[in-house]
Amino acid sequence: NSSCLHRSYKVEKMFPRFVKNFPEWCLCALIPLFSSCALADSIALAPYPVLQNPLLDEISGLSNSRTNPQIWWAHNDSGDLPRLFRVGSNGEDLGSVSIKGITAADWEDSAALEFDGKPAVLIADIGDNRAQRQFVQLFVVADMPDMERDLPVYWRQKFIYEDGARDAEGIAVDPLNGDWLVLSKREAQPALYLVPKKENETTVAKKLATLTHIPAVTAGDLADDWIFGRFRNMPTGMDISSDGLSLLILTYKDAYIWTRTAQQSWAEVLTTSPQLFDLPQLLQTEAAAFSADGKQICVSSERPPSPFVCLPRP
Repeated sequence: NSSCLHRSYKVEKMFPRFVKNFPEWCLCALIPLFSSCALADSIALAPYPVLQNPLLDEISGLSNSRTNPQIWWAHNDSGDLPRLFRVGSNGEDLGSVSIKGITAADWEDSAALEFDGKPAVLIADIGDNRAQRQFVQLFVVADMPDMERDLPVYWRQKFIYEDGARDAEGIAVDPLNGDWLVLSKREAQPALYLVPKKENETTVAKKLATLTHIPAVTAGDLADDWIFGRFRNMPTGMDISSDGLSLLILTYKDAYIWTRTAQQSWAEVLTTSPQLFDLPQLLQTEAAAFSADGKQICVSSERPPSPFVCLPRP
């Protein structure tokens, strides 16, 4: 795996003190100005379609519609309006739809689910880079990809973690038991949490397991990317297949799949080694989901032009 992002040495040589003192998000935004990263990535990823809606410029969550598998729901990271974008299977712009009555502090992931027998989308407003938020939020909205009006909101709730505030970028719904699962990010051993469901209340998420089988950052990662190499094994997305038997965890570098029987818990399965799902290297891969039939995995990058990569699952 190689990425043009990992040849961003020009910024360091030109502005060493700048690099040392500026926030990571500033550096990430400025790297394309000082290198040919964006151009080289667009050439290297030419076989893949690109997201066509220019307003979907920092994709952070993705889920496949359960009413029309040719449509994907996507959303931006922090700073956007509370809205979902419709994306075609080849990255086509199918418009967006607003969601009234909810907020969008830092949306980081979404998941398809059945809610009271109706197809829906669970939106995770769980980003917390500095671990300072008093609570984070979840919203369930209708999955109605052919509607032009605002999406109805079915559910909203807040939660905190039993062991203190933390950043998280992955959420998934277990279709076998209905559990809502959240995966933390900025930790040596990211943790999987179960979020108890209580509408319009604040619940306490319970830690179920820690991830011990995602490979550590290598010397090659650090050498290739002097700014972000130390983050390459951090989880940035999660999903569970519609049959409930496969769990996908995305990192900046690759993705990993765990499989189970219907009798096993995810806490038990995550103690075992996963199957590597080798990905093309994108700039900030932060969105991933199984297709509705579980036969494909689609991913995309926060950095436009954002390739929309759908590959057969191993």
